Amino acid sequence: MQKTEQGGVDAAPISPQPSRVTALQTARPSGRDRYVGASLPAQLVIGPSAHGVVEYARDVSAAVTALLGRSTVVAARNVIEAEHLARHGSGVHVHVADRIFGASSDASAEAIERIAGAGAVTVTLHDLPQPSDGPVNFPRRTAAYRRIALAARGVVVSSAHEARLFADVVGPGVATPAVIPLGTRIRRCPLAAPNPSQWTRDVVIAGYFYPGKGHEEVIAALARLASTGATETLTGLGAISPGHEGEYQQLVAAASAAGIQFAMSGYLDRAEYDRRLATVGVPVAAHTHLSASRSILDWIEAGRRPLVIDTAYAREVAELRPGVLWLYDEHSLVEVLAAASSDAEATRLAPGTDLGFSLADAAETYLHWWANEVAW
Repeated sequence: MQKTEQGGVDAAPISPQPSRVTALQTARPSGRDRYVGASLPAQLVIGPSAHGVVEYARDVSAAVTALLGRSTVVAARNVIEAEHLARHGSGVHVHVADRIFGASSDASAEAIERIAGAGAVTVTLHDLPQPSDGPVNFPRRTAAYRRIALAARGVVVSSAHEARLFADVVGPGVATPAVIPLGTRIRRCPLAAPNPSQWTRDVVIAGYFYPGKGHEEVIAALARLASTGATETLTGLGAISPGHEGEYQQLVAAASAAGIQFAMSGYLDRAEYDRRLATVGVPVAAHTHLSASRSILDWIEAGRRPLVIDTAYAREVAELRPGVLWLYDEHSLVEVLAAASSDAEATRLAPGTDLGFSLADAAETYLHWWANEVAW
């Protein structure tokens, strides 16, 4: 899952398929009694509280608690506490990405190895390594993720695209990951949409600022549209990812020179973040290398149909959640921005739109996997 500002239902239990990607098969859950006596891990919540992966770990844990009727959630302040939990419990599950346990993927790998040395651990890997990470970070991150996968009793990823990345970069000798898509917090769009008079006229990218997120491409497209009187403002809903302050200032200056106003909002609490998502002019997700994205789900939960660059992952989301995305080719950004700016309703989902796979679905799928497919 990429970095983000905040990440009565059919279930989708996991069943093996001939390919290396574990697929989802839809079935009706049989209720919490199904898991009485099953081997289920504690849900370990650890890491910076505002990190999108940590927030998603809390969301999944709450959904698991709701299905079971009892809590298996535990919070740990550091790796020592996590080791103690693993040593004295029946197993733990951890959501893992860079900076969850420190400043690097190596720190996360070392932490999982320590926890796994104390007891059984399964992991959900987020933000899988990709060649776009660059010649230095890609091999470093790949080595760290392989260490994590080798230490764990089982691995989950959030998309079939990530499972293919896993197979390509983590390499042989590691168990096939289970695929459990990111779940929406709500199953259907809100029934009440904001009044059109509240809508802004800016183009907006949600989540942290960091290079490769698409801000530069959107600014270039807006500069081409500026002469037509179209929107000249790009807003980022979120904070600047640590270490990227310099790139941000450079892009602000470059945007200004092109006649485009660009600014990040800074950190927003959940209520304000949701309000802004619902009322901005044109929602965009222009990241070329998405492998899973909580910010796209934030958009659709707010009743928005975001412009999303057409990639393998975006097509996967569109198949799982028909009609909720406006897919565009990377070479047509100027045209789709112009179209969306002139027809704001096209970026709105109809009230009550089915958003597909929810957190309740994800929780049921995790429970099935832990109970039936993990060798604790």
